[in-house]
Amino acid sequence: MLIGPSPKLEMEIYVDTSFCNGCANCIDECTMGVFKMDGGKAFVENEYICAGCFKCQNFCPMNAIQPRIVMRVS
Repeated sequence: MLIGPSPKLEMEIYVDTSFCNGCANCIDECTMGVFKMDGGKAFVENEYICAGCFKCQNFCPMNAIQPRIVMRVS
């Protein structure tokens, strides 16, 4: 029996800025507006609105965008 908050696994989208070349394909392809640019690099502004379509990942020429599984305690 678990006592206290229970953990759950969630998917989130992640940009590895060391690979990002600033092409902004992710911004152009994302219909949800998840990505923004800062200093010539893309970043995830709000992963909670991601629809999980992975168009951003498919159009990233540098493979800088990856989904990752995180454990959250609620």
